[in-house]
Amino acid sequence: MPSPDISPENYERECLAQLARSGLGLKDLRVTHRERLPGVDGIYQIDGVARFEAAELDFRVLIECKLNKRPVERDEILAFHRKIQSTGSHKGAMFSTNGFQKSVIEYAEKNGIALLWFTDGRTSWGLKSRGPHEKPPWADDWAVWIVRSSAQGERHTILKDHAADVLEAWRAS
Repeated sequence: MPSPDISPENYERECLAQLARSGLGLKDLRVTHRERLPGVDGIYQIDGVARFEAAELDFRVLIECKLNKRPVERDEILAFHRKIQSTGSHKGAMFSTNGFQKSVIEYAEKNGIALLWFTDGRTSWGLKSRGPHEKPPWADDWAVWIVRSSAQGERHTILKDHAADVLEAWRAS
């Protein structure tokens, strides 16, 4: 599937909107765009920050949006994890337009970072043939898939119908 045709800022905004719309079943989920957060080693400009309440505790999740022409590499997830730790945030979610290397998926699962693959909405209605196709009028413009490992390599579930899988990813660590 080719990368979505979207500007970097609109991509970030759409990723955050997709996450906010999913709700994740969380009380008072609030998502902000391009927030500056202090860390132990300086100030970070974060693509998105999600805050919510669960079990009467306040949580902060950093959101990184990768609009890459290649799968996210291990160095990128390591740098993102350092931002999470440095800012004292609780969890992270990384979006990508071109997937994730296997080592990134393994690292994210061990460290409670949710991975989300952002695609053209055509992916959510199951194309069986190759080539460009018109999106049916009822299909969403964009689709977000939760990426997890499986015995076959990767497992993808659509965020729209399986938002609880993001919470499951955050339970690691």
